Amino acid sequence: MGFAAILRKTLIDLTGWKRTLTLMVLGLFLPVITGIFWRFELENAGLSPEMETYVVVKHFIGISFIWTAGLFLAMAVVTSAAGALSKEAGDGTLLTLVSKPISRRQIVLGKFAAIVVHALLMMAIILLTQAVLLWFMLPVDAPTFAALLAAVPWILLYSLLVILVFSSISLAMSSLIDNQVAITVLACGVVLFMFLFGPISSIFGLHSESYENNHIYLMDGSYQLGNAFAPALEQALGGEMLPANELNEIRIFTGIFGGNRWEEYYPWEETSEYQYPGELANYVRPWVSVVLLMVLTAGSLAVAVVMTERKDVG
Repeated sequence: MGFAAILRKTLIDLTGWKRTLTLMVLGLFLPVITGIFWRFELENAGLSPEMETYVVVKHFIGISFIWTAGLFLAMAVVTSAAGALSKEAGDGTLLTLVSKPISRRQIVLGKFAAIVVHALLMMAIILLTQAVLLWFMLPVDAPTFAALLAAVPWILLYSLLVILVFSSISLAMSSLIDNQVAITVLACGVVLFMFLFGPISSIFGLHSESYENNHIYLMDGSYQLGNAFAPALEQALGGEMLPANELNEIRIFTGIFGGNRWEEYYPWEETSEYQYPGELANYVRPWVSVVLLMVLTAGSLAVAVVMTERKDVG
């Protein structure tokens, strides 16, 4: 009973129309802007219907992975979760909650579940809206639109992983720190580190050999998230992985394919090295990345529960 009450209360807090509208606009802003450029590309390319589907779905998955279900979603989740516990303690409502037959564990897990449900529903709406907008903006034919819709469940599966990881980390911070602004800044810093550490380190000369030999991939959040997404990526593309140069944004952003993110492929050079379906670097198997991210989630939730139970709310 207590868990359901916390879940319902948190969902109500998260679904204000102003906040929801702001998140929708931010989530769709970059896909809409890039969609304008895709339209010019399709108009000038003169592609067959099959190639048009291939190009549009590839772009849709790339922008969804990096922005919609990536940086945007992670930032939206951490800002939602940052004050989940600290704000209750600061406002005095946590004292009211614990005075009722509701355990502190139920408070943490109820808020966590509400953040996950809200973020997942928001992502489903944004991705479907994005697909519909592309249908009218580009425009695309019915088979291409169907391929976009078929990719959405796989992107949502990845979105769930992002939501679980970053909401649990933010809840842990919220149980440790009372200042909501500080929590938000720190949590956003964690998001940027996890997503950008790998691409930035490659720019500054971290080569694939040292990357692998020193096991740097273990702390590379973009690689772990991308590697966990790899099976879903293949399914979203229709069941067959594209050549790595066709998935260039994902290759650079995650480093999941063999070779260095930046140095191994130059689109202006004639090369056959990347003309075959992309092969994963396999520093670890995709299921290992999923397990590592789930361990991070469980550990962060455990910290949130333990620290909330120890918190003095008197």
